Amino acid sequence: MLKDSKLLLSIAPPFINSEVKPLVSNFKIATTESGAIPHSQPYPFPFTANSVDDDYTVYPYNTIGTLTFTDPRDGGYYVCTAALVNTPNGNTIFTAGHCIGEQGIYFTNFQFIPGNYQGQAPYGVWTACGRYPTTSWLSKSDATNDIGAIKVCPRPSDGASLSSVVGSALGIIFKQPRNLNWTVIGYPSISTTSSSTSSPTLTSSSFASNVQYFCQSSHGHDDPDTKYSTRPPIGIGCNMDASGSPVLFDYGRKVGSYINGVLSYRYPARPTAVYTSYFGQNAEDLYKAVVANGG
Repeated sequence: MLKDSKLLLSIAPPFINSEVKPLVSNFKIATTESGAIPHSQPYPFPFTANSVDDDYTVYPYNTIGTLTFTDPRDGGYYVCTAALVNTPNGNTIFTAGHCIGEQGIYFTNFQFIPGNYQGQAPYGVWTACGRYPTTSWLSKSDATNDIGAIKVCPRPSDGASLSSVVGSALGIIFKQPRNLNWTVIGYPSISTTSSSTSSPTLTSSSFASNVQYFCQSSHGHDDPDTKYSTRPPIGIGCNMDASGSPVLFDYGRKVGSYINGVLSYRYPARPTAVYTSYFGQNAEDLYKAVVANGG
């Protein structure tokens, strides 16, 4: 994990404010993982980006928040982005695997603040009751599986779930084509530095904005590094360093949004391209594991 850059990855969405909540069993997935590699665009990939100029207590911005934690190896305090996803118990957030642990070490002291706007916590501060990075990320730092989930603890005062307090959650979708259009929403780092121009850089940080930003982009290319040949991460246009930020498919306040990736890393030589692990069987298995453990 690079300390100078640690902040930059279907179930139908549930109720959105007063809308009807569909059945949690309503998966929206293809039958097999997408093996087709779409045509690559030349870098730089086109994208649009700006700050979120809206009320953070409306969907989907209220489902997205800052995730802070401590690395026990150095005692450092770090920030990522995470997002609430629809589960039966309403207590699961998704983020990047490297925002939960790495090299066999789990991070500690997690605090999730959904809808965080300039340090305000409209839905309170939520702690972790379970941490779930993929095994291949935690043990091997495998960037094709840099995905993680956290089961947050119910609210101590009354046992309420996170989704019942927030009033909505993102859908989650697996095994989709790679050539989609995505919207990324997150809390980018204030500054990032790196002396390398060739090695991938994790995008977490000790310093994050307390304001959401977004990028909108189509598929740029699949990471051409040969070590990712079996399931390469997807590269899209974006200038945010905001690890764990949800990569949303079917973005829209009224129709619902599906998380289809989380921001993982970028290359300093390609500063306006960011990468997400493909949400295939690995992400689906992770989701099911959290649900099975009460998330």
